[in-house]
Amino acid sequence: MRLCTVPDCGRPAKYRSFCSMHYQRVNAGGEVGSAAPYRAPPGAGHVNKRGYLEREDGDDHVLVAERVLGRRLPSGAVVHHVNGDRLDNRPGNLVVCPSQSYHVLIHQRERALTASGHAGWLKCGHCKQYDAPENMYVRSDRRQGKHRSCEAKYKREVRRGAM
Repeated sequence: MRLCTVPDCGRPAKYRSFCSMHYQRVNAGGEVGSAAPYRAPPGAGHVNKRGYLEREDGDDHVLVAERVLGRRLPSGAVVHHVNGDRLDNRPGNLVVCPSQSYHVLIHQRERALTASGHAGWLKCGHCKQYDAPENMYVRSDRRQGKHRSCEAKYKREVRRGAM
């Protein structure tokens, strides 16, 4: 889990490397400790509501990816920031995903790796714990599983009318 970049904060980072509180303060234009609000250089554009640097001709991360590829992105392609910082548009920090579903899969595997140490493990839909897919019932899309014991307990409770 990444932490807020403001010194001595210690809260989980949720937005552009800040916790919710510090992100709101920075976004309002105030300075928070050593973390000053990001101001795009003159002529570089502005930071949009989703936290991306936007220029007149499009989102900067998309333009950088297209420049590296030497052509426009294919239809449906999505640009992923490896380190999670939407303002870090260095070519080495960008990955072009062929589709939104592939992009979602990258984030799912990142969460699994962070939580369990295994990128291929799945989160149980009932107990919310990560485990190996062979220990679970797994949906056909392989994005979510359920422990056999958790599923049996859930079905017993449904039959009893406890849910």
